[in-house]
Amino acid sequence: MHVILVEDNPDELLLLQAICERRGHQVSAFRDGESAWPSLREGTTSLVLLDRSLPGSSGLDLCRRVRDEALAVEPFILMITAHDSADDIQAALDAGANDFLAKPFSSDSLHTRLAIAERRVAENDQNRLTLARKEEQFRQLVEHIRAVFWMVDGTTHQLLYMSPYYEAVWGSAPPKDLSYYPWLLRIHPQDRSTALNDQSFTRTTEFDCEYRILRPDGSLRWVRNRAFPVKDAEGNVVRIAGIANDVTERRFLKESLRQAQRMEAIGQIAGGIAHEFNNLLQVIIGNISFAQEEVSGDIAELLEQSLTASERSAQLVGQLLAFGQSSAPRRKRVYLESLVGEVVDIVGRTFDRRIDVSLEQEGGLPEVFADPEQIHHLVLTLCIRAREALEARRYRDEAAPLRLAISTSSRVLREEECKRNGRRAGEYVRIAVADTGLSGSFAQREASPGTLSLSDSTLVEEDLGIAWADDLMNQHGGWTEVEERSLDGTTIAAYLPAAESESSGAPSPKEFEDAGYATGHETILLIDDEPMVRGIGQRILTRLGYTVLEAEDGLSALEIYRDQGDSIDLVILDLSMPRLSGEETLARLREHDPNVRVIVTTGYSKSDRYDSVAQMGVLAFLTKPFRLEELSRTTREAIDGNISKIHASGS
Repeated sequence: MHVILVEDNPDELLLLQAICERRGHQVSAFRDGESAWPSLREGTTSLVLLDRSLPGSSGLDLCRRVRDEALAVEPFILMITAHDSADDIQAALDAGANDFLAKPFSSDSLHTRLAIAERRVAENDQNRLTLARKEEQFRQLVEHIRAVFWMVDGTTHQLLYMSPYYEAVWGSAPPKDLSYYPWLLRIHPQDRSTALNDQSFTRTTEFDCEYRILRPDGSLRWVRNRAFPVKDAEGNVVRIAGIANDVTERRFLKESLRQAQRMEAIGQIAGGIAHEFNNLLQVIIGNISFAQEEVSGDIAELLEQSLTASERSAQLVGQLLAFGQSSAPRRKRVYLESLVGEVVDIVGRTFDRRIDVSLEQEGGLPEVFADPEQIHHLVLTLCIRAREALEARRYRDEAAPLRLAISTSSRVLREEECKRNGRRAGEYVRIAVADTGLSGSFAQREASPGTLSLSDSTLVEEDLGIAWADDLMNQHGGWTEVEERSLDGTTIAAYLPAAESESSGAPSPKEFEDAGYATGHETILLIDDEPMVRGIGQRILTRLGYTVLEAEDGLSALEIYRDQGDSIDLVILDLSMPRLSGEETLARLREHDPNVRVIVTTGYSKSDRYDSVAQMGVLAFLTKPFRLEELSRTTREAIDGNISKIHASGS
């Protein structure tokens, strides 16, 4: 043991040194406090024999100085002095001495005091070792458990401890304190009020709350934070101990279950609607077929167009019914050209018409062994994800190009290309869905905490769709890759192994030709992006005596109206169109001519846009499909000014 002696009397110093060395100690001897202080300050000495009366600073002063320094090792101090009154002893103890030896002292009394000191030092050393082991165990605990342990001062909120896992969850070094402002900035704006209510550091009870945090890289995590106040004997909160867990994965799984349940419900509803609608279509197609046997000429041609449109509707309803079915997977050899083409047809007719949807298919694709309904659902799911990204892009930049490209091709992949996905080399059919949209993760990254435009549910649903697609491809012996993901768009590709042998392909989708019909008197501008609908509308209006000008979209209609607006008596406008929506087209027509007469048509329900359209001053609202007499009556009333307020017609 290392012992420091501080004694100004040379004889007594030599005596003390000799006795300590005989007891096996290493001794450093000093005759005043100033010369002894550097050795004391090192904090490596376990035992100090200190004379009270020293030149310069007294032994009491040196004792206080040692205690105030908070050394790494607190030494046992044996005070040696000729002052042995009760007050003197108390003064020594108050200064920080552990024991007292009065002068003059005998060799035996010195040995006794040293034995007591050595025993106390040994106990202190053992306590320090025990404490060090416990601290090491605690360190191992908090550093290897995937949770954040923290503790703050109950009064100042000064951070006393934060475990290293904080950086893994929050993505940055722990804060110096948990005062409201810095802590609040890391919480999602929508969760701040809830977190403030649940997580007040002045509360005297436990709290348990969940909220979202924004990491420096723009990503978002869910955190569950629990705290337990530590109180003194009077019930005052002196410290708050807590534990925080990253519960993002649990939230993701919960959302996955909710999404699966929602999709199941949607499928059941879709199947039910499709079933009932098929019954109606059966009546329509059957009656048209009977009528065709009784007529000829133009009427037969019109009936043929009606039959073609009804059969097309039946195909779309069949796809809706297939979506609603929950039967077990039925895999068979299929060509993907026709199947993907059906999905693109649905997308083109149901997505926002301002989205430019394109399809590029490589000829001669090999067959794949797959469940057609599941692959149909896969491509549709990827297209819906792309649509969400495009809507996010347009939210930030209304002039941004909105493009959705679907493509199919065959690829012969080498072993190294397939190895990372656990697949064998060979020929694969690739289905790619590319968009120019803004995916949730990048939208989140660009957003500042105060201007967040996408909630984390967007991120969860986006990743959920990709995860579901990847799981489905794994079941089919393939995989899904996010081949490109940037601020300029995302490309997601699904790979299916080609079937080992060829078989006859599925038939191509049926092509439908435009049809025309009509007669008329005044001039009408007919705006509809559907050639068949526009064609039959033109023929009906012409038969009714009108001169009809046709426009396939809003921009074309504006050009026609600017050139011939003085001669146009009525505009019939479809609400759902590419490039410019019906509402946008109507607004621009009103800017050019506030007195323009407009009837709007739509294939959606009346309630969807009725209120917004009514406020824009249109004369009538026709819901498709509408009958000839409804169109003729509404058109005549609108031109003659017999409509005092907007009314809705059609089924």
